[in-house]
Amino acid sequence: MALARTPLVEWVCRALANSVAEGGGSGKRVCVLTRGYGRENPKTQVVVSDGRQLLADERAAGDEPALLAKNLLGIAAVIANPNRVAAGEWAIENLDTEVFVLDDGFQHLRLARDLDIVTIDATNPWGGGSLLPYGRLRESRTGLSRADCVVITRADQAKDLDSTRAAISKLVGPAPILTSRMVTSRVGRLDG
Repeated sequence: MALARTPLVEWVCRALANSVAEGGGSGKRVCVLTRGYGRENPKTQVVVSDGRQLLADERAAGDEPALLAKNLLGIAAVIANPNRVAAGEWAIENLDTEVFVLDDGFQHLRLARDLDIVTIDATNPWGGGSLLPYGRLRESRTGLSRADCVVITRADQAKDLDSTRAAISKLVGPAPILTSRMVTSRVGRLDG
């Protein structure tokens, strides 16, 4: 699911940065707030990028935050911190941030939000049907009622997309349900 979520985070950041620029905005920055799973010191804050330059590598930041920081240079800052409230306050004070995008933040209810976009993997929409640690669900399916929009990822790989869409629709009501698919953009050789 993370592989499908990360490109959506990047797309949302680009859309927000473009809307600010097109609207003659004040140049305030977009900032991604993420936990940064798999990094060396997961309890500390790491400014992966200030939006202008990379400030941390994969080991310090985590793979996904490092990838986002690289792909969003000139568009958005990226901060890895398990305390997203503290990270957001720091970004407002030090980066003049105006808009935040939380990567994997649907359950992070301490932060007020304007829009909740939830991704659901069409190849395993209910994560084995159990909550962590027995399955992949982080909360019960009824939590989807808070979603403002749902994106079904890997829709082209689904065995029964119509059933998945119908089940999601019952949980989210009138919220839009969109689909996405994975497309290979390039193949590269990994040396070392």
